[in-house]
Order: sequence, then C-alpha cells, then structure tokens
Amino acid sequence: YGVKAGLDDLTTFDGYDWNHWAIGVSGGYQSKISYSSDEYYLESLPSSNPDNTTLWICKSFHGIEAGDLVEFSFEYRSPGISRASFAQNNKTEIITDGVPSKLWQKKSLAFYVAESPTPRTLMLVFSAGFISQPTHVRNIRLRAMRDLTDMSAAGM
Repeated sequence: YGVKAGLDDLTTFDGYDWNHWAIGVSGGYQSKISYSSDEYYLESLPSSNPDNTTLWICKSFHGIEAGDLVEFSFEYRSPGISRASFAQNNKTEIITDGVPSKLWQKKSLAFYVAESPTPRTLMLVFSAGFISQPTHVRNIRLRAMRDLTDMSAAGM
C-alpha cells in the first residue's frame, strides 16, 4: 500500500473489503469479515486451540520514513477480557487488555516509525482476542500526525 502526504488509511471492512490487510500465519489464527445488525466487522475464529480465538492480521505501507509520527487506532468489542498486541517493523509497541463489553470501544496509540530492513517501509502486525469467545474489530486506522497534540481523544 503506497502512502502519500496526509496519510489517513481507514479500514471499515464495509462490503467485505479487507483494504489490503492479510491474515497472519502465526499460530493458525483465522478471522473473517462478518455482517450483523447493519454493520461490518472483523471477527476472530477458533484456532487449533479451542480456548483461543484470535485475529492476527498484517499490512505493509510504503513511502513512510523511519521517525515519522503516526497514530494507529481501532474499535473492538469482546465478551471477555481480550488482549490486543500491535507491532511495527518487528518492534512490539503495546500489549493491552480490553474490558468485556457489548459496545464498541476505541483504542489508539501514537508512535514513531521504527527502522525497517527495507527503506521507506512500515510493516504493521495486529492481533486481538486470545480468549475462547470471538473478538470483533472495526475501523482500523493509520494516520500521519504533526505532533502528539494531534492525537485522538481515546488512548490505549
């Protein structure tokens, strides 16, 4: 995925559109785009371990320089205490536990892009779930920021 000035990449999963996200191969985790109650979202599916439904997706961006300030955000809902993990260019940025909720909750994190073995590249890996019930995610967003005061109201 190429990046232009004013990066703002939003994935809503509307119309079953993955927006260039790929399912990761780690741990056999699977996910699917679901449609229910007039909304689209990504849903974790059971892995070979029935006590662990986790979505694990990745996406690469080109034209981003090491040191650029960006914000990663997403909305989630889960019936249990789920965990979210986020890494960029093989550097883990955050691992957080989410509270159980039937309502959508937003998480966001501002970070400086780490060095990549391939210049001007950002590889994102995002996982959520790690519980026996499905975790739902929508509105995954990566956007450029001018400074930290530019960050969304919700945080990680």
